[in-house]
Amino acid sequence: MNIIIIGCGRVGTTLAEQLSTDEYDVTIIDMSEQKITSIMERADVLGIRGNGTSVATLREAGIEKTDLLIAVTESDEQNILSCLTGRKLGAGNTIARVRNPQYNDVLPLIKNDLGLSMSVNPDAACAEEMVRVLKFPSMIKVDQFAGGKAEMLEFDVPEGSPLTGVVLENLWRINPEILICAVMKKNGEVIIPSGKYQIEESDRIEIAGNRAEVLRFFHSIGVKSDRIRNIVIVGGGRISYYLSRSLLELGMHVKIIEKNRERCLELAELLPGAAIICGDGTDQQFLIEEGADRADAFASLTGIDEQNIMLSMYIRSISKAKLITRISNNPFSTLLPALDLGSVFYPYITASEQVLRFIRAMKNSYESSEVEALFRIVDEKAEALEFIVGSGCSLVHQKFRDLELRNDVIVGLISRKGKIIIPRGGDMLLPGDRAVVITSGQVDTLEDIVK
Repeated sequence: MNIIIIGCGRVGTTLAEQLSTDEYDVTIIDMSEQKITSIMERADVLGIRGNGTSVATLREAGIEKTDLLIAVTESDEQNILSCLTGRKLGAGNTIARVRNPQYNDVLPLIKNDLGLSMSVNPDAACAEEMVRVLKFPSMIKVDQFAGGKAEMLEFDVPEGSPLTGVVLENLWRINPEILICAVMKKNGEVIIPSGKYQIEESDRIEIAGNRAEVLRFFHSIGVKSDRIRNIVIVGGGRISYYLSRSLLELGMHVKIIEKNRERCLELAELLPGAAIICGDGTDQQFLIEEGADRADAFASLTGIDEQNIMLSMYIRSISKAKLITRISNNPFSTLLPALDLGSVFYPYITASEQVLRFIRAMKNSYESSEVEALFRIVDEKAEALEFIVGSGCSLVHQKFRDLELRNDVIVGLISRKGKIIIPRGGDMLLPGDRAVVITSGQVDTLEDIVK
């Protein structure tokens, strides 16, 4: 598959590296020679310096034979124009990153006219992920599958937890309707566990099941699910807007601290139900005065990663608030888990997940299997993929005990006619099922799960 990526920012770079690893033919376009050179040193891609809206540049990149054009520059308008031009010149499919909230209602109406196969709004998508975590504050991350009927939750096993020492094959005694499908050890190692795995203190585990059973499971092991009633947010950017809008609809009290007066006035108009405070959110005394130490939740959403990290560390030292930390760049990924920043969100990873899901769906034939959802889990070291099982899939009607599954793969759950099934040895896949596969390796099609 031939893919052109316009824009060598964080999203474009992440996609270029991942897609080249997956052995796609990738061409990148950017105005910066330095950025192009940097990516070409790390990934097997072709680089072209130029404007992604230029007909000459697109033709030089081979737009006529391109299966997918992805425009992820900092300009929404340029992304849309690049996709429109690329489609007219012969690109098979186009994806544009569009972040401006003003385009949210308009874009779906003119999507076909623009020739867009998909638009990506990483800020809105990231805010949705934050909302899911705030609904279940004991969790690090919450991903949804099967149209929201099933969930996968990331949880750190605390000191003194009744889970410590439990062998997974005996977990059915606590709750047979959930499955622990991935584990990250304290040293960062990720394991797709077998039934013989014994849970240890400080393990970060991924738990799959329908929401009711997951809630029942956590209640049985004494994990609190106290409701978040109020939140303090530092930073008034786009993610803060999307997050606040959703939380206000849920009836939460929202306070946003933003130092830019003009932005405060904009937010006050856009979010009449929120308390907008104009001030320096990095000032410790100011934060105390605004009740940050008494809030149920605190979100560090400024545009500066270092500020977000320091703010979350400070609030951790003075309160027990649920922490949300935004990271725009991640050069020190191995250090962040040790800092205890609560739930950490990366907008560029959210955007890349959406695009990768689309690409894998393009690659697969519907008669075999189609990727419906894709999430990076356990510190982005594993993937959870939801497949729609087609009638042509070679694995249907075969009991799992008769399939030789790869060691780095587990089928976490199956959704069948609205019912969530935790698969056992006697279960099988049927056409029309939704199957959630967790892997620490690479799975492109459902058939890839077997050796």
